[in-house]
Amino acid sequence: MSQNVNPYRQFTHGAVAGSTACLASHPFELLKSRLQVQGELQQKGTYQQHYTGIKSILKDVQKIVKVDGYRGLYKGILSAMPYQVLLNGTRLGIDSSLKGSYNPKEQPFLRAGVAAGSGAIGAYLGNPLYVIKTQLQITSSLKVGYQHDMNKINYRKILIAELNPVSRSSRAAITRVSVGSTTQLCCFDGLKVFLENHYETIGKLEEIKKDNRKYLGYISLPASLLIVFPLVTFMAPFDVIYTRICNMPEGRYSGVIDVGVQTWKKEGMNGFYKGAAVTGVRIGLQSAISMFMMDLLTKYF
Repeated sequence: MSQNVNPYRQFTHGAVAGSTACLASHPFELLKSRLQVQGELQQKGTYQQHYTGIKSILKDVQKIVKVDGYRGLYKGILSAMPYQVLLNGTRLGIDSSLKGSYNPKEQPFLRAGVAAGSGAIGAYLGNPLYVIKTQLQITSSLKVGYQHDMNKINYRKILIAELNPVSRSSRAAITRVSVGSTTQLCCFDGLKVFLENHYETIGKLEEIKKDNRKYLGYISLPASLLIVFPLVTFMAPFDVIYTRICNMPEGRYSGVIDVGVQTWKKEGMNGFYKGAAVTGVRIGLQSAISMFMMDLLTKYF
């Protein structure tokens, strides 16, 4: 680890970055979760589509407001914010703290391993909060998917049970975030290298590197926006599985693999990409803001 790196500061940077992004992305996270359980294990056309996703995201948001009020858009936010602190504080904190101890360009497999490992640790720590958040988000006056009775929910029981590293939700969380973290962090670094090489060929890289604002605008911002496409492609199926594990009634699935098998049998490939358009908006906002904020905080603090 580089002597100049303060891991506590990096944890704080990651926590602030993730929480800031959460404020913008949470309504779309809520819609995404509802789309992922809408018509769960049912063939298309055999269930009522309350939300349409790709056809009209704004109309879906308006429907949430109409049914649950404006506060409904931020249902579960009190679980989502501390989840982001644990997930991204840990994930981005570990990742940025270790960057000085190896060369990501020359050691790409080690770089991927650090991204996956830091994501797995953050996912495990935040998993109980994510389970609570998901159940809260899906509970609505407009019933979509299985509805938990939130008046009877035992938060203490969930927090204890879901911290078990071999629980179904923990395994699903670790898989989902390991894939997402590896894709996000490696692509973000790769895109920044690509952009830096581009500006070097036209003789502007030195000028950009000397000015933090120019570096953030010319390098960090475009890279943080472009990583949305690979993230949605690789992460969406694991996201669907995780959401369904978090919200399932007792006995619906025997485990993580069973979710995948049943989804494939009943819904086909489309089942793994339910709500993909909204997932793209949510991941786009969350990832772009958090990665940009991480670079911003690192540059100025």
